Amino acid sequence: MKYSREGNGRISRLLMDVMATQAGYEPLDYSLWDEHKDFYYKSIQAGHAGDYQHIGRLVSDILKN
Repeated sequence: MKYSREGNGRISRLLMDVMATQAGYEPLDYSLWDEHKDFYYKSIQAGHAGDYQHIGRLVSDILKN
């Protein structure tokens, strides 16, 4: 059976918003990710290879906004 990855990004963002609001933050502003899509996509690819530092930076950057 082949599984579709469609929607995983939306679900991930929703989950991060839930965790952020539970931690006392407002829902996150992902516009920074949209402005730097190439870095965002490369960060996801690096994560698939086990390198999470780049996606960690993206999350950290939006928490600082």
